[in-house]
Amino acid sequence: MEEYAETTDRVRLVPVEMRGFTFEGSVADGDRVRASGRMRSGTLRVKKLHNLTTGADVSAKQTSKIACAFVIVFFVALAVFAFVMAHQHA
Repeated sequence: MEEYAETTDRVRLVPVEMRGFTFEGSVADGDRVRASGRMRSGTLRVKKLHNLTTGADVSAKQTSKIACAFVIVFFVALAVFAFVMAHQHA
């Protein structure tokens, strides 16, 4: 992404990162985008942006913490069940 000053002259290229489990919308090389976010280690981290080339909004979808906790609890319970079953037959 290029960062522009108010005079619309190109100032510098800015790397952009969008993290998520899935994404809605798309961006291709060469597309112009409008984005805002937080700069971290020289990279602009965004949760959503607007693709000026296609007119599409692009966003990252995160997994919920409840869903992650449910999956972890399920696998722990499965491991405990397998352990108990293995020791019952021993």
